[in-house]
Amino acid sequence: MTLTTDRIATVGVSFIRLPLPEPVSDAKVLTGRQKPLVEVAFVFARIITEAGLTGLGFGYAKRAGGPGLYAHAREIAPELIGEDPSDIGRLWQKLVWAGASMGRSGLAVQAVAAFDIALWDLKARRAGLPLAKLLGAHRSAVPCYNTSGGFLSLPVEQVLENADTALARGIGGIKIKVGPRGTPRWRRRSTPRWPPARCSPVPRSTPG
Repeated sequence: MTLTTDRIATVGVSFIRLPLPEPVSDAKVLTGRQKPLVEVAFVFARIITEAGLTGLGFGYAKRAGGPGLYAHAREIAPELIGEDPSDIGRLWQKLVWAGASMGRSGLAVQAVAAFDIALWDLKARRAGLPLAKLLGAHRSAVPCYNTSGGFLSLPVEQVLENADTALARGIGGIKIKVGPRGTPRWRRRSTPRWPPARCSPVPRSTPG
């Protein structure tokens, strides 16, 4: 029996900026640590094997860092050429070590993430399975919540509308930021305009 191994033939990296409909603010903006978020920068990695199989992955940056993320991804991409795409753990280590002087967190790891996701996408496509089934699913569905419907930059009426929309789509929760103590959003958090039936507050001790 002859065992043949498919190899990575090409690796493409692309960069786009996704502008947001409205600037987004949270507690870090109110405290002056950050500016409102107006766009998200995405780096996409596309891996194609000699057999023509394809995997797609991405990493992202909010506010600063997008061009640096793209530059780092482009620089380490050639490390994958000729490799066996099945060896995902080993290739992750190879990419991390290729940029080890940049550290093992932040921009460097976000760049590696784009390739890591692409490799897992490729593996699932080759198997003809959803990734959850390839890894071994424990359940057929998972609960989720909307993390972007309650930013401090939104009026309360819009937050309530977003909560209704989320519930109508079967999303069981929505993350709502109430802001610093004493602000209008904080004072209105327990008024009838914030119906308990729509959402149940989850205490947070961390800022943001």
